[in-house]
Amino acid sequence: MPNELFRGHLDECLKHLSKALSQQWPGGSKGSIQVRKPMADFCGVGVESVNRWLRDPPKPPTGETLLKLMCYLDLLGYKIIELENLPKTRRNFLELIGFNVISANAATQAVGYADPSDLYKALRGKHKPTSKKEEVMWTLWKEKKNALADQKVWSEALKIKMPSQDQPTDEKHGLAGQIHAAIGIFQALLIMLDERPFDGLTEGELQGMRESDGGTIAKLSAHLNSINAKLVLLKEGG
Repeated sequence: MPNELFRGHLDECLKHLSKALSQQWPGGSKGSIQVRKPMADFCGVGVESVNRWLRDPPKPPTGETLLKLMCYLDLLGYKIIELENLPKTRRNFLELIGFNVISANAATQAVGYADPSDLYKALRGKHKPTSKKEEVMWTLWKEKKNALADQKVWSEALKIKMPSQDQPTDEKHGLAGQIHAAIGIFQALLIMLDERPFDGLTEGELQGMRESDGGTIAKLSAHLNSINAKLVLLKEGG
């Protein structure tokens, strides 16, 4: 889980993000589009839409895009009060849509709402769904929680590298940013692997996995072993 960056209502979180980005990359400056693009890609919109959300006052989107935006801010470390106050079942189900595991239309149909707008109201705490609808949400989340964990791992690559107050400018964009992103990916991957999704694979499935991974697992293992060895030596030396 990312460290808490800021806690507030959605509009307050957007103002905080806007200020942080504008101080380092003002609108129209070199790099301002590039630094906002990961957010745009995650939400499935253009950079101009992101700029509109971050204006003062903020102009957040609606519908499915709003759910994606809240999940993205949460990924960065923002604790959005509207999201934090949701019951666990609805929060989990919202993430299925926000992380693009299931479309809003498919979710609406599965839960039994007539229109996506009714589902959005439930997921934003505007009204309480029936116990039957909440049961469907919980069941769908359990069925797709491993896919959600996968999406969170891949989404780490789309996180904006937030400027730090105590690091030189070059370091913010260089090695320190890469290390921060890597640690986030490692943590998300660990959460997924702790679910032990590969324990039940058959010999044939394992063979297919070996043929398709192109040596990725072996290379990743070698890199992680090398990093761990250096950390162990550092600890022993200290």
